[in-house]
Amino acid sequence: MPFIALLLLLAALMSSCATTPGSPSDETAHKNTLHDNKSRAMYSYSRARLAGLEGDYPAALNLMRDAVALDVKRTCSELAKVEEQQKSSFEAAKSATENRELNVRAYQEELVETKDVIEAQIMEALLSAQYQQVLYSHVEAVAKLDMATGVEPWR
Repeated sequence: MPFIALLLLLAALMSSCATTPGSPSDETAHKNTLHDNKSRAMYSYSRARLAGLEGDYPAALNLMRDAVALDVKRTCSELAKVEEQQKSSFEAAKSATENRELNVRAYQEELVETKDVIEAQIMEALLSAQYQQVLYSHVEAVAKLDMATGVEPWR
């Protein structure tokens, strides 16, 4: 009797995991959850380590090459994204500075209230801080790219 219950449980488990091969929603879910480049690189590093421990050094070398290539690809796309953010946040910070200067002049001419000047100063500070964060992200992405490609930046 326990054997039959085990078989029924196994059959239920297998039927719940079964999918239709041509289902596009399963393919997109698989692509989205399967791996981004970072996960793929980590997987390749792990497989390379296992292959090295098993003594399959050519496979380990190929897996390591794949992992490094994925790291470089991911870091380059991250760097491109950060450079776009840097351009837009620089323009935003510049506009906020101009807006604050105009509000200060208008306040000196008694055309706007103190509240407007303070709001302009707060926006300038926030956008300036955001720009500084993007600059840091850019430096960090360049450092990651240097590390992935084996460049020693200070030598």
